[in-house]
Amino acid sequence: MNRGEFLTILEEYGNVTSTRSIEHFALGTPKSLDGSWKDYLENSSLEEVIALITDDKIGASVPDSLKSLKFRLKALEYSRKCVRTPVELWNGWTGENREYGLDSKFKLITSTNGLIRKRIKAKKQHEIDRIVELISQIQMFFREKSEPIDSLVDIGAGVGHLSRMISLKNGLNVMAVEGNQQFTLAANSLDEQLVQKTAAKMRHFSSDLNFEKSPLRSTNFVTEELASKIDDFAENRAILVGLHCCGDFSSTILKVFQKSEKAKALVLLGCCYHKQFQCFHFLHPDGFNLEKTDISRFARAHLEKWIREISDNPEDWNLGLCSVKCEDEKTTFEDYIRRAMAKRGRYLIERVLE
Repeated sequence: MNRGEFLTILEEYGNVTSTRSIEHFALGTPKSLDGSWKDYLENSSLEEVIALITDDKIGASVPDSLKSLKFRLKALEYSRKCVRTPVELWNGWTGENREYGLDSKFKLITSTNGLIRKRIKAKKQHEIDRIVELISQIQMFFREKSEPIDSLVDIGAGVGHLSRMISLKNGLNVMAVEGNQQFTLAANSLDEQLVQKTAAKMRHFSSDLNFEKSPLRSTNFVTEELASKIDDFAENRAILVGLHCCGDFSSTILKVFQKSEKAKALVLLGCCYHKQFQCFHFLHPDGFNLEKTDISRFARAHLEKWIREISDNPEDWNLGLCSVKCEDEKTTFEDYIRRAMAKRGRYLIERVLE
């Protein structure tokens, strides 16, 4: 990817990239959107908007600036295809053919090792094995440019499976950032168990895993300010990793990457298209039972809207509300509000409930 072009696009289209996806549900079409874009989106059918995204041919009614953005993003995108070997992976992300210095098959690091795959499901094992290989290739790429990578930051680290494996395998200083304190505590516990219970056994049959140090873990709500912490943590150059980034997390990580001076590579894997469902206005919900996750999103959108109605402070509009699991016929909207704002925005709860 051309980093310069990527940063230029972020700057030129800042009114779009700085908009949080939840605002679409809470407020409708953003006021900051270009007038011609707004007219096009509001007057076009769903099929026409889908065609804009998926088809090579673009209709005459599409604004020129929107056409330009599509073509520029198209030039930056990577082709999506299944890669079956490390060689195919290298060729895919670098665009270069390489037959030397790479294994013929992906190493099965977690899936074949019962000692370090504790609590890791098969799907996660598959993902970790391939991401570890990708990180190794990125290290090789920069090392051959005499610009070695020394650090990695896992953003949204969860209980630490990925960061733990990278710390073991890739010889990097690893920092793991997670917004949920319980996940961080669980990750630290698993780190300690691995060192105490399995390190001695592992040394007998695996010499390429490093048990000397564990990831540095912290609990923080991720904002663009994380960039300065990354620059303090890394000695020279760092890789940023985000796995299964939902909601607005992907766009936030892109902004962190843009702002950091030492972040030189980004591995970003989304999970569910930002949990957006654009066809809601076609639904007729009478007697229609929503799933728990849909109920939570519906409640979240209304809560975000109410917060904007009772507060003129922009800092209150992006609080980072807690995730709430709604129980059928048990969780009231007041319950949802109190739990969602339990950590951030508690000072607004009573005003919202009024």
